[in-house]
Amino acid sequence: MKWRVSWCILLVLCTVHLGKAASAADVFQRVSTALAVDDSDENIAHLIETLQPGERLADEAIQVLKVQSNGPRTTRALDNLRARSAKLPMPVQPVVALVTGIDADQQKAILARITDYASAYVGTLPNMSCTETTRFSISGKDSGILGSRKPQAKLPDGWRLEDTVEENLDYYQGTETYHTKKLNGVPELKPLEQLRVAFSRGELGSLMAITFAESSQARFQWDHWESMQGRRVAVFSYSIDRPHSQYWVCCVAIGSMTVNGLSRPRYKRWLSAYRGYVYADADSGSIVRFTLRNVDIPAEYDLQDNRNLVDYSTIPLGGKTFLLPIHAIHYTRKASGRTRDEIQFANYRKFDADTTIQFPTDEK
Repeated sequence: MKWRVSWCILLVLCTVHLGKAASAADVFQRVSTALAVDDSDENIAHLIETLQPGERLADEAIQVLKVQSNGPRTTRALDNLRARSAKLPMPVQPVVALVTGIDADQQKAILARITDYASAYVGTLPNMSCTETTRFSISGKDSGILGSRKPQAKLPDGWRLEDTVEENLDYYQGTETYHTKKLNGVPELKPLEQLRVAFSRGELGSLMAITFAESSQARFQWDHWESMQGRRVAVFSYSIDRPHSQYWVCCVAIGSMTVNGLSRPRYKRWLSAYRGYVYADADSGSIVRFTLRNVDIPAEYDLQDNRNLVDYSTIPLGGKTFLLPIHAIHYTRKASGRTRDEIQFANYRKFDADTTIQFPTDEK
């Protein structure tokens, strides 16, 4: 089954001003996350310039960030960051190691463990619920989807918060079911598709599964070792071409049509090529971060850039622990402006034996 993406996952743009000197690992992660979810050369360069490193950023770390760089301003800012930190003490543990201590056979073995983990991931999840909260923001023209609602707040760097939607997510025997609870802090029962044109579904594992599916023929390549949240993770880049993709981008405006005398947008979806990075424990293969960027976007669509990031963390459930999504980011850019959606997953709880799940139907 092809996975349908309703074109937003969340996005937290890292425009954080550090009040004190930060570790090299913290600085690296702030820049790396921002590069994964924003294509603005100006914004990323500004972020880098505001960071206050307390440790040296080694050449390997700067090199990895430059590969993901969005333009000349970011590249210059990274060079300046390296120079600013050159006389600072080295971190106890290296932030990045490109090829140290690993040969081609070891790389293949690690990738095999990651593939096994990703392929089995959905099947290992328990029946559970969580609270999913999404903050929808925009920079540029109004999205035109708020109707009588007004934007909730002005944010830094020209962003505006349009909506905050709280949903209850039930995961039962591999099926995700969503129930809206609040819209901008007020109780709301309308499903999200009646409140927003674009939103995301499937972060619990569908994207991971289709990327590692044999039919997707993903091309993986070792990239580097990285220090993340105090642990060393193996990082592989990957890419999937359009003929083998199972990733639907839906729905993108391709013009207008007239319905009952009114002009309405005409939408279309397509199977998208995409690429990104997988961050995983080398011994267990467990994935802690997954990034994605759509590529080869058809010229007839108004979508110019589309990026996603999902972070996983250890969550206790029913006496066991599971790696589950805690945060996701989705970023898009069109001619009319940019959007970013931040999703937070919280309050995970396992179903009790007497829990009843009601699935949506097509009945009116």
